[in-house]
Amino acid sequence: MQLSKSDLLLLSNFASINQSVMFQEGNKQGTSANSQSMFAYAEFDATFPTDFPLFDLNHFLQVYDLVASTGDVELEFPEEENVLIVKSDVTQQGLRAAPVEVIRTPPKDFTPKEKPVISFTLKEDMLAYGKKSAAINQFPNLIFESDGADIYMTAENIENPSSEQHRRKIEGNLKSGFEFRVVFSVSRLKMISDDYRVDIYNPILGRFSSENRDYTFYSALDSNVDYNNGQFPDDDEDVNE
Repeated sequence: MQLSKSDLLLLSNFASINQSVMFQEGNKQGTSANSQSMFAYAEFDATFPTDFPLFDLNHFLQVYDLVASTGDVELEFPEEENVLIVKSDVTQQGLRAAPVEVIRTPPKDFTPKEKPVISFTLKEDMLAYGKKSAAINQFPNLIFESDGADIYMTAENIENPSSEQHRRKIEGNLKSGFEFRVVFSVSRLKMISDDYRVDIYNPILGRFSSENRDYTFYSALDSNVDYNNGQFPDDDEDVNE
């Protein structure tokens, strides 16, 4: 079995969410933070022949890169040996399976049952800008809010009322009379760099669905969603773009 560049990108992202992973038989893979405050699902190019619990995904990626420096890499899963072999024509290394009970897996086939109460689009460069503005200012929160006409992205510290703010309008997301405020912790925004449709579910869950690949990232909000007048939109009110 071989991994594509896209697969390696996804695995690097998974490693930022949790160092451990349970590879599932097939090409649908997922990972979850130990706190379950964020989790992700993705479709890989590679099809895994069996389930395999791996304790240290970063170590695997380092071994893979090392073996790749000697030639094309193949992955093998010998039956009944509990070992993943990373090999080229001239070298190889075996990685032992981890105890299944130490691996945190995401909810199986998770899909929110209710409709999103807020939806908007977030382009890759805008997401990168928001994270950069938070990092430069050492702000722990990234906020998406609407004044009823436009949606803005604000980096700040919600625990400090006198905190400075860095605010930017998100183009192409016009609303009509519906005001809201959605607060994320920057430390939980570990999705891959991409364009996303963002759906917010009451009361504290956000879903980021890639517009370019089969990848979905979920993150808990840092506080409950705030609405204008404290009310949810009516079922027939258009809160989407």
